[in-house]
Amino acid sequence: MFEKRLSASNGGLELGICRGKEAGHLGIWGRWDAASAKLEVFQVRLTATSVDGGRKLETWTYTFGPGLDAPFFASLEMPLAMREFIAGADRVEAGGLTVEFLVSGDRKLRQSHRLSDILRCYRLKGQTHPDGVTELPGFSVPDSPSLEHLTHGDLRERSESIRAEIEAQKQKEEEERKQREEEAKKAKEAAAQKAAPSGAPAAGGPTISGGNCALFFGSTTNNTADIAGMIKEELGGSIDHMVNVAECHPDDFKACNVMILGVPTWHIGEMQDDWALVLPKISEFDYTGKKIAVFGLGDGVGYPDTYVDAIQELAEIFEKKGAKLHGLWPKEGYPFKKSKAIRDGKFMGLVIDIENQSDKTPERVKAWCSQIKTELAI
Repeated sequence: MFEKRLSASNGGLELGICRGKEAGHLGIWGRWDAASAKLEVFQVRLTATSVDGGRKLETWTYTFGPGLDAPFFASLEMPLAMREFIAGADRVEAGGLTVEFLVSGDRKLRQSHRLSDILRCYRLKGQTHPDGVTELPGFSVPDSPSLEHLTHGDLRERSESIRAEIEAQKQKEEEERKQREEEAKKAKEAAAQKAAPSGAPAAGGPTISGGNCALFFGSTTNNTADIAGMIKEELGGSIDHMVNVAECHPDDFKACNVMILGVPTWHIGEMQDDWALVLPKISEFDYTGKKIAVFGLGDGVGYPDTYVDAIQELAEIFEKKGAKLHGLWPKEGYPFKKSKAIRDGKFMGLVIDIENQSDKTPERVKAWCSQIKTELAI
């Protein structure tokens, strides 16, 4: 129940702590009636003390940029010193944590909690945040303890400064990402020039014939190629051909009755280059009676609003020509906001997020392969 949560209220403003999104984090939340109160939370300060006062940590602060002006939930990574204090080899046996929120209007809301409650949150066993709050995407930074003296006016100025720093860092990371992609693309083109122009369909006839199941993939940085290899290894002899679309002939898509298609989504929902080159030709064929399953790679943190959109575009090209789609996949557990590749509450194929969830890749590939092996009857 909400009233059991670790929280405090003041003048219609409710602030509290809860478990974070992962171990080692502390969740904080706040909610209020935005229609009747214009509030802004600038900073939260944490101070831990042993029960006898013998050990005390310096106050650790998190400043938000910009200030939080609507009901929120944020998952804050606890500093190493704090983690060692409550759960390390030399942890205190008993103690408390003071949590102080600094709010607009020169207001402060202070709470004291037992370290045992904080430890539960640390281990993802504590209370969850209440309904009606919006999860923040991590726009906060841990400050030096020396900044705890800042006034509310100073905090507003620092909050705006932090926001500008975060946006500048995001822009820099995006520019570096695009540069890496461009370098990878150029390297691939240089290597392919020895045999044929990059991405161009094979100049001769079909490269495959016979068999029941073919796996086609497009891959610029080799990540999709790696996943294709994992799928082929998992399905074993069920895969008769594995083909990079940069090296195939359009007629190869007529060879088999079952096709597994792999596509990464680039930039803001764009189709991968090699697929983009071959699609105009293969979209003319009739795929009536054929079965397809799609897997796709995306970055849910970097591109949360166009997550794996290429899966939808690729699948529907084949569906419009008579193919039947199999292998829909649960969307729960992925870090994204919007995706065109959702049908009936599920992704239209397996989604792999190497950028943010590489540790989940093997189990996802294994589970999906078991699923499509039955659905595709291979």
